[in-house]
Amino acid sequence: MKTTNIQFGVVTSAFLLLLSACDGRTIRVPVAVNRPATTSVSTPQITATPDSLPRELVEQLINPVAYLPFDSNLQPEIIVGKVPALIAAEISLPTTARVLGGISQGQQGALVVLKTSAKGEDTLKAFEKMLVDKGWKKPENQYAPGGFLPTGMPDSGVGFLVCKSDVGPSLSIYAAPDSKSAETVIKITFSDNEKDLPANSYGQCKQPPDGMGGFPPPVMPALTAPKGVQQVSSGGGGGDSMYATTADLITDKPLEALVADYNGQLQKAGWTLLDKGSSSQTVWSTWSFKDKNEKVQSGFLFLIKTNRETKKHFVSLQITLG
Repeated sequence: MKTTNIQFGVVTSAFLLLLSACDGRTIRVPVAVNRPATTSVSTPQITATPDSLPRELVEQLINPVAYLPFDSNLQPEIIVGKVPALIAAEISLPTTARVLGGISQGQQGALVVLKTSAKGEDTLKAFEKMLVDKGWKKPENQYAPGGFLPTGMPDSGVGFLVCKSDVGPSLSIYAAPDSKSAETVIKITFSDNEKDLPANSYGQCKQPPDGMGGFPPPVMPALTAPKGVQQVSSGGGGGDSMYATTADLITDKPLEALVADYNGQLQKAGWTLLDKGSSSQTVWSTWSFKDKNEKVQSGFLFLIKTNRETKKHFVSLQITLG
């Protein structure tokens, strides 16, 4: 299998421009390297030439989950149909994986996008075991998105982060259902940009204690929008003993249907329903849950119908940490 590496400077901006101009599966771009006009690239189910990029690859690279922890002063390299060397040295791909390609930037970082017919959870477990056996470890106080996630954020995905030391390098692996097929999208990012951080500073591999930096504590579950609801995160904050997250909702669904959806998500996260109630303009539920030290804590969820005519609602989840 032959692969062509296409180099250019401002990756994300160029991707967006390419997608807006493309009406097919293949996107053509100028190439800064001299290659014979007859050279071709073949990948599973996709054919590309030296001056083209598969649309399927570009769509995944500009997805918000394709986090690129690279130095903007260095030129990235787009790789089609191949795993970047930094990642290939650390992992072995499952037989079900189809490599779309990725981005590499010297020895500092790399990203690869895969698709597989296997379930995301099963693929992640296999990758995690492989990396732990090779000496990679999950950082303490690892941050995960919590609270009300904005509509459109990749909310059904799962993933993990592992590091070789407190200053990296790190590998993050994310899996989510493909919106256009029955496959699972896998994104693997290698980063080695924390080794020059000042002493006593925090990064991906050395994360701040719970609740520092305005992030939700790990006990705050991620809550996605009920189907057909526009959910806009409107804030969150707190301290050592209390944290709250809020969102604005736009929907014509009744409050009872909305709170039932959120209640189901909290139960799935391991929370225990204690009580619930409602009035003409408000619904609420109270909860208990265990923190990482197995200590029982409390939570309070409520929704308010703020504007009947514009279908606007307000939702809040508060936790009390004793």
